[in-house]
Amino acid sequence: MRQQANSGAYGYHIIGILLGIIGLLIILIFVSLRSQADDTTSQASITNEAPTISNVIVAASSQGSSLGTFNTSENASTNIYVRGDITDNNGCVEVDDGITQAGELRVLLYRTGATCTGQIDWDERNCYLFENTNQSNYDGGIGSANYDDGNGVTSDFTGCTQGTDITMSFEMKIPTSFNIDANIDWVASAMVGDTVDFTFGPTSTSDTFTVATLSALDIDTAFLDFGTLSVGSTSTEQTVVVTNTGNNDSLDIQLSGTNMPCSIGTIATDNIRYSSSVGFAWTAGTQLESASASFGVPLAKSTVTTTASTDDSYWKLEVPVASSTGFSGACSGTITFTAS
Repeated sequence: MRQQANSGAYGYHIIGILLGIIGLLIILIFVSLRSQADDTTSQASITNEAPTISNVIVAASSQGSSLGTFNTSENASTNIYVRGDITDNNGCVEVDDGITQAGELRVLLYRTGATCTGQIDWDERNCYLFENTNQSNYDGGIGSANYDDGNGVTSDFTGCTQGTDITMSFEMKIPTSFNIDANIDWVASAMVGDTVDFTFGPTSTSDTFTVATLSALDIDTAFLDFGTLSVGSTSTEQTVVVTNTGNNDSLDIQLSGTNMPCSIGTIATDNIRYSSSVGFAWTAGTQLESASASFGVPLAKSTVTTTASTDDSYWKLEVPVASSTGFSGACSGTITFTAS
């Protein structure tokens, strides 16, 4: 009986050891499983944002300061510059990668109150436009320097390197007509779209500036030849054509002159007469004076550069009879036309 009791105790002892080993293995397996590395993929999607334009200014020269008054040039176009900064929070490469992709850019220069939204509105007196709404119009994107849009407008851009920044700057050189309206406020605006959805961002507008009045004229001849005359005779009628070469829409032509010294004697200015009417009688004409006097017919400005705004002035000379010295030989003086 005693031997059997010891044998049973030994068996229980073995079973306990085995259960302990099994439990230890379970713990080790659990710890091993808990210590193994495991990965999860993080992801997010960045929405596209339309680019924006800021700091739009109008200047009289490249990199010049903002204009208050713009002075045109006589009978010639004058360059005006519009520049600003483009920002795209998705990277400036979306606006222009400098190789093949170009966003959309629209720069408008226009008289306040005028309709200026697209190429159809181009008008040298009211609306100047630079726009790209088709990538194929560009060789290398909107960042291509000195691109000419066909109307003489050229562009220049800073470079944009992917991953370096979100901004780039632009500048437009726009040749403006000499006959744009004076004393009218003008403004520039710009907007840009990227290469993702080609949707324009918000419009940015410059401060207004005023076009100054330019009073200027030109005459069609350097010599007013009254021909060969006898004492006491009157010349045939001569014509001088005056052209308004500025943007003064009511140009006052001022006339003055000098006496005409001859080889013998001097013809006084009051023997030269002028009129705005063709076929006028010398006695009905206005005497030329040494002091400036108005021609009396305001001259409007040109409405398009291809059509000049002109006025005809008509002139006659009478050689007087009464003189203490008489008159003989060549005579010469000066007649001055002044824009006012």
